Amino acid sequence: MAEDLLVLAIRMEKAFPRLPQAGSSARVPRPSEGPEAVVPGARLAGEARPARLTEARGGAHPRYRAVSPFEVFFPTEVSHMVQRFRTLLVAGLSGATLLAPAPAQPCAVSTPVQSYIRGVLPPSFVALNGQPGTTVAIGSCLTTTSVQINLPFTFTFFGQAKTLARIQKNGFLHFTNFVGFANTGNITVPNSADPDDLIAPFWDVLVPAPGTGGVLYRTDGAAPNRIFTVEWRDMMIVSGAVACFDNGSRLNFQARLFEADGSIQLHYGPFAAGTVASLISATIGLEDSTGAVGIDVTSLGNLNPVFPTTAFRFYPGAVSNLIPTYTVTTPAPSFSSIAGAPGATQAFCPPPCVPGLGGACVDDEGVNINLTFPFSFWGEAKVLVEMSMNGIATFDLSLGTNGAGNPGNPIPFPNPATPNDWAAPWWEDLELNDPAANTGGWWLISGSAPNRVLTMEWVNLSRFTTGCVDSGDRINCQMEFREAGNLVVMKYGTQVIGAGPNDASVGVENKTGTVAVDGTGNGPNNSTFPTTDLTFTPCSPNGVVLPFGNGCPGGLAAAPTIGSAGGAPVIGNATFALTMTGGPANSLANGLVLGASNTTWLVFNLPMALGIFGAPACTLFTSADIILSPIATDPAGFATITLPIPNQPSIVGGSVFAQFFSPFTPTLAMTNGAEVRIG
Repeated sequence: MAEDLLVLAIRMEKAFPRLPQAGSSARVPRPSEGPEAVVPGARLAGEARPARLTEARGGAHPRYRAVSPFEVFFPTEVSHMVQRFRTLLVAGLSGATLLAPAPAQPCAVSTPVQSYIRGVLPPSFVALNGQPGTTVAIGSCLTTTSVQINLPFTFTFFGQAKTLARIQKNGFLHFTNFVGFANTGNITVPNSADPDDLIAPFWDVLVPAPGTGGVLYRTDGAAPNRIFTVEWRDMMIVSGAVACFDNGSRLNFQARLFEADGSIQLHYGPFAAGTVASLISATIGLEDSTGAVGIDVTSLGNLNPVFPTTAFRFYPGAVSNLIPTYTVTTPAPSFSSIAGAPGATQAFCPPPCVPGLGGACVDDEGVNINLTFPFSFWGEAKVLVEMSMNGIATFDLSLGTNGAGNPGNPIPFPNPATPNDWAAPWWEDLELNDPAANTGGWWLISGSAPNRVLTMEWVNLSRFTTGCVDSGDRINCQMEFREAGNLVVMKYGTQVIGAGPNDASVGVENKTGTVAVDGTGNGPNNSTFPTTDLTFTPCSPNGVVLPFGNGCPGGLAAAPTIGSAGGAPVIGNATFALTMTGGPANSLANGLVLGASNTTWLVFNLPMALGIFGAPACTLFTSADIILSPIATDPAGFATITLPIPNQPSIVGGSVFAQFFSPFTPTLAMTNGAEVRIG
């Protein structure tokens, strides 16, 4: 029975007392309710008294009375993070007086697209070798590009039904019949270049090792719960002139496809780098048939040097993604030169400084700088940045030590042409022809965690002229990458304008060259320095509601959906609410599950299919740390519950996961899940 799946209206007051009303020290008055029915055998951990199911009081389902919206229910296994959100969830429900909303600058959110929710699993690699029913697709030392097979069941991948797969020896499979990719180097995902429509547990240039290596596959279970597994066994990184030269590398990994819920798992077994550790540079991810939508599992692109330490699970569903950008503020100028400061490194300088190019001037120099602290740019973690003489720093490392300057005919940005993934306080075609010892480029990492700063400074640089004739320009500016807040700060010192012309770009651009933020609004035509600092603040990945996954309809025409109303979930918003659309009409028998996790609950991994509990096609997406019930729907099946959010800075950045349920439709119906990120 559905009633046995989700027990409604269990008060656990001792485990979690209700908050008083604002302006009162008393508890919220408890309505007179008469005798209460005891749930047989129910006990709170560490409690002497049983949990109690409130007595019936009429309504559509008379076993359950209408419960005050103050009543919020916690099991005793409340996690640390849920404890942190008690104030958020209960102060709102108790009607506590809240302060005015705090300012927030949330990122934009994309239109939901068919994609996957990623979760981690404990390692559980079980080799296929020797198991009955295992087929060897590619044997040891064979350089066969791939083998096409018919899938044992129709598998839905990024919303498209697939009946065949092509297993590639290079550590991925794809759902097309394109044969290529014999030794094609791996690329990042998503990517419009071939291959597309792929699952890549460890895509690199591989060959099965002598004797034991091979690519295997096997199907386990019976319909509708079959599991199709592909295993790359004892694979080697290709090295040397002979394709199967044994360099000692041994890589074992699997991709598993699940018929029951369309999920995908990646598992990793024994790993040995042998003598070619420096050659291992794999891609781990998923990509749709267009190459436009994909998941970079580790955020390392095509540079994974070793196996992950966990397994991964991908659950299909409609997913909204944050769209990162930056806001620009103009604080008072604060330029202070680091040239010659203790610990500062000179990157390019006049001859005879190495790597001087000789002659009277130096042009198109650069240096790569290791970031020794966590730093995110356009929402991605960065570890290495290239500082170019031309007043720009790039994370795509496309400029090299002889980077190009802003062209003589300035190009508006964003622009997909390289460089991309850049920040520039003064991107111009610059050269070094001032002979002063401190002329050139300097960089310095200062401070201590979590407030470290990389400062890059351009000193006395000049506008490039043919023949390296000194134009008389002198450019002095800085750029900082700050660990705290992932800020990009541009600062301006003295500027001497000589023969010119000066036409610099000031701003930041993402890695695809499709989005940029102009620091001055002048595009690539800046001739004079800004009169203030420029601070680029990344949009907050908070203050948003991100729906994910798919609901189940029960007996309804379609699965209900979760949404929000009353503004963004930012601290101080007294009107924020979660909504359910498409639920049963005029019903009190609805509830809301709130939790701190969408990956684990008690001993279960999430998302958790509920088919074994008699609820086919239903999935639990959130830990059931809090259950609110009953929640009434109107004649159209719409429900809303207000969750005022306190003006409490300590909860900013935390997430609460949510999912509505309706147990009597006549079988269990559930919405998709939603992540509420507090801003």
